Amino acid sequence: PFILKEPDASPETPTLKAGSLAARSATVEWTAIPKDNRHGIIRKYTIDVECTKGSACASQPPFSLQSTSTEKEITGLFPSREYSVRVSGYNVIGKGPQSDPLTFTTTPDKPSGSPQAVSPGTVFATNMTVRWQEIAANERNDVITRYTVYVDCVTSSGNCVSKTKEVSHPTLSTVVTNLIPHTSYRVSVTGSNVGGEGPRSSSFEVTTKQGVPDPVGNLTAVPLNSTSVTVSWIEPSAINGQFQHYAVAYSPNGKTFNVAETSLVISNLNDESYTFEVRVVAGGGSSAVKTVQERPTYGPLAMLETAKPVSLVWITAKFALDCC
Repeated sequence: PFILKEPDASPETPTLKAGSLAARSATVEWTAIPKDNRHGIIRKYTIDVECTKGSACASQPPFSLQSTSTEKEITGLFPSREYSVRVSGYNVIGKGPQSDPLTFTTTPDKPSGSPQAVSPGTVFATNMTVRWQEIAANERNDVITRYTVYVDCVTSSGNCVSKTKEVSHPTLSTVVTNLIPHTSYRVSVTGSNVGGEGPRSSSFEVTTKQGVPDPVGNLTAVPLNSTSVTVSWIEPSAINGQFQHYAVAYSPNGKTFNVAETSLVISNLNDESYTFEVRVVAGGGSSAVKTVQERPTYGPLAMLETAKPVSLVWITAKFALDCC
């Protein structure tokens, strides 16, 4: 006689469908319960899924899915986690026994979160400290192996060049060097695991301190006459802060002039050799001094234009020697 009861056998141990295993999903398939063990029509299968190994398992309790066919895609999994899957069949009476478990580990995936609380530490003219906290545990998706610090120029003008620096986990701070003084940067941090690099963190903007300006270039001193000299130069390659003025001095017995232009006529000099000095003064201090030496002399004779012919008379060098 036909006895109506639950299935008394389970499907064979499920297997992974070829090519289906991913970081957050997998498809399992199984053979149907033998006909003699169904005791009726199999209405559905229940797939019981349990995270068995990995830091995210605590936040993912066991769950069940249903299927009317002999395969099922399981979604909502965590990367790099071990899962156990059992399958059982249902007929009109109830649930049959579970299959032996299928155990598999999902593939790695890059972090879905970013480092937290990214902030500046001490900021100087050419370097600064960057600090951060770890990525949330449920967003790491595997063991974090390194962090990448991105230091981007806020504007593309000047000599600013964006920088990156890699830091091994578990270090949570670093010093970024070779920055440009008095320059604004935007800083963010990412975390990486074997699956790749995660998203950038929230960023902060910071301006480095002012630095010492570079010296002026091409300093020259050109005599105008026996009492005046023109001192000129070209701007420094970098001010490294807020420009204030050029300090121009001369010696001996000289004084200092503060000017904004790149040349200065110095008068009331004597017939002696002078040393002229120029330095740049900015918010970060004074540059190295550039010097040049020169002696006031008469300039070239002026050419006179006349309306009548002019006669020039001279004696030869021989006559001059003979007579003198």
